[in-house]
Amino acid sequence: MENVTKAVERRMGDELPEKFGIVLDGWTRGSEHYLAVFVCYELIGVRHAPLLSMAPIINGPNDSLNPESHMAAVSAGGPSFGDNYAVNKRLARLLGLPLVGCASHRLNLAVKSFIAPHEEELEQIEDPLHPKLRQATRWGSIYTMLPRYFKLREFFSADDEELAVEMPSLAVNRKLKTLLEQLGDVQSVSMKLPSEDLSLLDARDLLNGLLEVMPSFVNYMAEVVHSPDFESGCR
Repeated sequence: MENVTKAVERRMGDELPEKFGIVLDGWTRGSEHYLAVFVCYELIGVRHAPLLSMAPIINGPNDSLNPESHMAAVSAGGPSFGDNYAVNKRLARLLGLPLVGCASHRLNLAVKSFIAPHEEELEQIEDPLHPKLRQATRWGSIYTMLPRYFKLREFFSADDEELAVEMPSLAVNRKLKTLLEQLGDVQSVSMKLPSEDLSLLDARDLLNGLLEVMPSFVNYMAEVVHSPDFESGCR
């Protein structure tokens, strides 16, 4: 295994250009936090993003999840790509690199804030009926849950008084239908963002188009951007 590792390292070293980007992806489970580090570059018109390492950030009693500990895990590179949490912004400043925040992460933050006022209505269709459970970290499960609820609702008898007690009111149903329609535009953009051939300009155009119909997303689509000049120049 050690020989395979060395062979892969040599091949990557030979292939890696002088300028490349760094992609960071963190994952936490319980008290353990791991940082995955990828390098991204283009070779003969093809994008590559091999994994360099995936290891815990905290290795000693004096380590913490601060930007300095993250910086120790990343020693060199070009532009950095990651989510929009404060630690990554601070890390980019320490490295002296522009940070390109994950567009899907920005969208997820915006939608979570947008649906927060609808928690009471969403709980009414999640808890008693359980049409489809939603996940706390991804709003897409809500978009899946809502259509399934309305599809199941067609088979409920309006004359069943016992069931009617458990069902959301007509006012709640109207709110949920409106929410579903609004999330439809978001879902369309969300499905396009992970595309392999999507450029920064394409992603920006998608988010700008979404802002036209969802102006409340501006706090997460624009103001959260760490390096706006760099992103604007990548066309």
